[in-house]
Amino acid sequence: MKNLDTAKIKNIVLTGHSGCGKTALAEALLYRAGIIDRIGKAADGNTVCDFDPEEIKRKYSINLSLASFEYSDFKINLLDVPGLIDFAAATNEGVYAGDTVIICVSAKSGVHVGTIKAFQAAKKLGKHILFVVTKIDDPNQDFYTVLNSLKENFGAAVCPVIVPEIVNNQFKSLVHLGRMKSYTYDK
Repeated sequence: MKNLDTAKIKNIVLTGHSGCGKTALAEALLYRAGIIDRIGKAADGNTVCDFDPEEIKRKYSINLSLASFEYSDFKINLLDVPGLIDFAAATNEGVYAGDTVIICVSAKSGVHVGTIKAFQAAKKLGKHILFVVTKIDDPNQDFYTVLNSLKENFGAAVCPVIVPEIVNNQFKSLVHLGRMKSYTYDK
């Protein structure tokens, strides 16, 4: 690997409640960066971040894991942390190490105790916080209910930048509100 100025290394922690899609988001980012040639699933036991035999058996994250890729002139270190409260130490380590904390929230199930704990830990450490609403392609998703819940729980600073276009309860595209441009995602 080439030598990088430390200002060009970004540690991004993926956190949130158990089952909210942290590892799936890591897989999608690694796939889009060209690091992996297929997107694995925790349920299938074939993800980059859940490699421990116990994680594969249980089908959820137990340990903090690291996956890296380059984007533009930056090295991005993804820290995928467990969502279960039983493994809070690994979650806290990840939040401490991260420059930016991405809190994943399922569009199916919304804000849970793990969401709140992740926010509190990140805020206490003065980290940059970004919410990502996951599972928007699920027919049982309710993006706008989750968005309202985020605003109720975390304040008026919660402001969407990208929202899904849902037609007949089917995900169609992502709309960047600042650019007023729609993006489709090929699976």
